[in-house]
Amino acid sequence: EEFNSFIKDILKLNGFKSHYEVIDGFIREYERHIKLKYQRATNLDVDKKLMDVINDSTSDMKIIWGDCLKVLKKMDSESIHLMVTSPPYYNAREYSQWDNLYEYLNQMKSIITECYRVIDNHRVFVFNVGDIFDNDNLVTRSVWGKRRLPLGTYFIKIFEDCGFTFVDDFIWDKGEVQTERHKSAGTPYPFYQYPANSFATIAEVKLPANGSKTFSPTYV
Repeated sequence: EEFNSFIKDILKLNGFKSHYEVIDGFIREYERHIKLKYQRATNLDVDKKLMDVINDSTSDMKIIWGDCLKVLKKMDSESIHLMVTSPPYYNAREYSQWDNLYEYLNQMKSIITECYRVIDNHRVFVFNVGDIFDNDNLVTRSVWGKRRLPLGTYFIKIFEDCGFTFVDDFIWDKGEVQTERHKSAGTPYPFYQYPANSFATIAEVKLPANGSKTFSPTYV
């Protein structure tokens, strides 16, 4: 049935000026059918009204206000061509708090899994996140449990588990824009000045280049 539908759509194509245009038209139609098949298999909770707003060509910019994960679940598969974001830095701010690091990473992975579904094949996702000095709350919740948490490293592994391909990372030197960039070890002898936490990692990931993606998410 899918093959017959594909052939019917191919036969509707006309007006080609060269054999190269014939090949290009065939490829575009084939990719469209593959995308529709993927969407039928993964679009479980898509909100048609939301997609009508997103696809409305009369506006160049749209702001969608809502819970990130809930909104993503309502969007069409492979409907976004570029993603750029900076997630909450675990418990570094009062507006975002998790019981422990595992809970935080699990939630971020759920969001990245949905991002993998809605981003178009072979497209790019730019992800800005920095290391923080905090307690992972896995062993102890006291001040003695605080340590440097390499969030950028954790996220690159999550992206690869979800099916993305790591492309490159860029170091953003933020300078001295916050207080307490430098922290001493707390003892005068021997004195040790911790390096400034004044940079963030901007990771660039993309969809695999070796064919269409498969939807088989894994979880932390």
